[in-house]
Amino acid sequence: MLKIAENIYQRRKEKNITQEELADFMMVTKASVSKWETGQSYPDILLLPKLATFFNVTVDELIGYEPQLSLEQIKKIYEDFSKDITKDGIDDVIRDIKLTINQYYSCFELLYYMGALIVNHCDLVGEGDKKQEYLKYANEIFKRVIDHSKNNTLTKKALNMRGVCLLQLGQAKETIEILPSSDELLLSTECLLASAYLQTQEDEFVDAKLQVFILKNVVELVTLLLMKSNLKNDNWCATCEKTEDLIETFNLVEINVAMALNFYLALAMHYNKDKNFNLANKYIEKYLQILLERGKQSFEIKGDQYFNKIDNWIEDNLLLGGKPNRNHEIVYSSYLDAVIKNTELENSIDFDSTKKLIEKAKDIISY
Repeated sequence: MLKIAENIYQRRKEKNITQEELADFMMVTKASVSKWETGQSYPDILLLPKLATFFNVTVDELIGYEPQLSLEQIKKIYEDFSKDITKDGIDDVIRDIKLTINQYYSCFELLYYMGALIVNHCDLVGEGDKKQEYLKYANEIFKRVIDHSKNNTLTKKALNMRGVCLLQLGQAKETIEILPSSDELLLSTECLLASAYLQTQEDEFVDAKLQVFILKNVVELVTLLLMKSNLKNDNWCATCEKTEDLIETFNLVEINVAMALNFYLALAMHYNKDKNFNLANKYIEKYLQILLERGKQSFEIKGDQYFNKIDNWIEDNLLLGGKPNRNHEIVYSSYLDAVIKNTELENSIDFDSTKKLIEKAKDIISY
């Protein structure tokens, strides 16, 4: 919201001049200045540069327009919209997002996070034309960031999110075309940086950096293994065994519970497809037990005893810190729905112990 009336009043008071003196300088009547300060009218657009110069501010500062928002302001906008989705529904919030983007069209950090918010919540409308419409809109937002932002880190993130949109839109070839790829076996930038950091002999600093590098690579490796397990000719049992070892070795249930939950559900689906309902049930129950514990706590990403120096990095590099991108109840419900609304799992959850776990899980949020 523009604050031109308030700003003219405040600036005039700071200069310790009267309305009449300001009117004389601007060659208008005292009544005109009075109306500017009470919001009854605005200065003519041609007068704004002269008025701004008189107060030694920019025109943007004079009218109270902020083309760029701070990360804290963006974080608050994201959190408010996320809460509004639970209360008002996603359609109303998408409308408000569009209005906000139009107001801050060159604030690319805001555009990126508004696009991410849409992608993180568009499944709430179910599959169909509406979801496709929202994904296409988010894709256009990320494309604008890529085309116009001069922040290389932000454009890389936007490129990845554009890939997510295109994949969900069923455009796999387009995703491959826009994302950079290399088959060369080279040391990653992170490994080179780690080697450089080690030479500084600043152990505390180096340890914190290495913890971040290791965790990022573990998360990426788990993601790649999950993808490999879905190949038709893959020995998915061996792949999932290695993935489970990683999850347990690096305590991902505590650090990144969303990744652990996704894995145990995927494993249950594999056994269910093989009609091994007992083993499928074993992992469904493990999934539900983790969900029950987190339903009473949170789904945030955080460090543990081994990764004891990553919390600052999480806080500084993720918009909401370690908090999930969606409201707690929405996250919890979506994980519960993934089991009880999945008709393919009917035989694997048809156990008394599982039914009891499901009822307990429902009670946590009055499902």
